[in-house]
Amino acid sequence: MRQHPEARPKDLDVPMAVKSVLENALTDEAQRTVLREALDRFNHELLDDEERQLLLDRIKRIKRQLRLAEQRVEELGRRSS
Repeated sequence: MRQHPEARPKDLDVPMAVKSVLENALTDEAQRTVLREALDRFNHELLDDEERQLLLDRIKRIKRQLRLAEQRVEELGRRSS
């Protein structure tokens, strides 16, 4: 007997806010990895001015996105308390 791919026991259901945080955790970890690699490249490779500026812009954008993600997690924690 085949089940629908979304079918699962009810006792395994997770509240939507927690599910969203868990899904974003993987995304955030991937962004942190990209950020570490970009910082390493920025600090240790010889780059021309334009490439260096593009990399710096990318670093700033990722840092900003991660800060916003951390704020959302904190807000969810306060709401559930």
